[in-house]
Amino acid sequence: ISLEVVTPSSANPSTLNADAGVTATLTGAITTGTGAGVDPSQDLVIGGQGTIILTNTANNWLGTTTIKSGATLQGASDTISGSAIVNNGTLAYQQA
Repeated sequence: ISLEVVTPSSANPSTLNADAGVTATLTGAITTGTGAGVDPSQDLVIGGQGTIILTNTANNWLGTTTIKSGATLQGASDTISGSAIVNNGTLAYQQA
């Protein structure tokens, strides 16, 4: 997944949603795109009422990661990226 929102990404951040009862496991890398006008500090929002699991250690984005109320973000410390985490939902670290 390439995050490619124009500056400022905080105005319209990339959002990953999982519906209630759904667990979505993302095995591919989430990175910041390099297109013209792309904000180098990409924000990412985890929304919905389900669970998103990140498994790729190559995940790399620099903006704020926001977990909305009702949403769950799960992963290891080396799969969840970003410069800061705003946790309004559930953040579950699953370390090996």
